[in-house]
Amino acid sequence: MKETVGTRQRAEGFALIGLGVGARLIGLAAGTLAGLATTALAVRLLGTGPYGAFAFAFSASAVFAGVGRLGLEPAVARSIAIMQGARDVPGMVRVARGAFTLVALTGIVGAAATLAVIELASNGLSDATRLVLGGSLGLVLYGSNATAVGAALARAAGRVALMEL
Repeated sequence: MKETVGTRQRAEGFALIGLGVGARLIGLAAGTLAGLATTALAVRLLGTGPYGAFAFAFSASAVFAGVGRLGLEPAVARSIAIMQGARDVPGMVRVARGAFTLVALTGIVGAAATLAVIELASNGLSDATRLVLGGSLGLVLYGSNATAVGAALARAAGRVALMEL
């Protein structure tokens, strides 16, 4: 039986969608289990007072991370897709470098803002604990934004499985 071009493309498209769904399911399950274990461990080790400061600082860090990448993901995906269609590899590299540079700068600003929130909101923590907490949440903020840019790059390049992880 002869295959038509339209049927083959549709089958490949469905296979990519299935691959993306499977990768996203595995990624969400792993993230949920890691979050649950981390929360249980943090509550047990920190106690209620310090954990409250940690949770508040983490929430502030998440807000700063979201502000830091506002509109960046669709802009990167669109730019890379356009440049890939035009076979402009140097342009794609410039966009990727620019996006990761912007993420690094917003990570530094977000970490500084998170440190300020920790200083203002946590009376009972020592200075060293505040500094470690702020630094680690700054790394979480940077990682979150770098992952978002990486997913946008994968989406633009058609790498569905990489995008979902």
